[in-house]
Amino acid sequence: SKMFSGLRILTESELSVVSAKITAWIVGVLLLNHMVACLWFFLGDSNKRGWVTEEKDKYVLKYDTQPSNFYLYTTSLHWAVTQFTPASMEVVPQNSFERAFTIMVIIMALVAFSSLLRFQLVLEKHPHAPSRTTARTP
Repeated sequence: SKMFSGLRILTESELSVVSAKITAWIVGVLLLNHMVACLWFFLGDSNKRGWVTEEKDKYVLKYDTQPSNFYLYTTSLHWAVTQFTPASMEVVPQNSFERAFTIMVIIMALVAFSSLLRFQLVLEKHPHAPSRTTARTP
């Protein structure tokens, strides 16, 4: 009984640590996507031939009203998320600046997530390896 109670405490604490790590990764990914979405919106809105104008025109034709800022933000966020995943959407670059930004974001996403996976694999291989911040004694 004492063994099971000790195991339960260990499991609960490990579960808490894993849950906290997963939550931190999700929040980090959402913040990164939010920043990319804001940059994408700024770039598209700063040019009369950008994706924002294209989307507004399509929206007006379909619904006979201007899209809300929330709609434009969620469209931008949707675009950002698709650059980090194998998903797609109907918003595409409308000019060279937007296309160059898209290429940079895709390369950044590739490097970031490759590094993340590599880091995760190293941690799984050596779960008890001392961290770099741990002081070592000679």
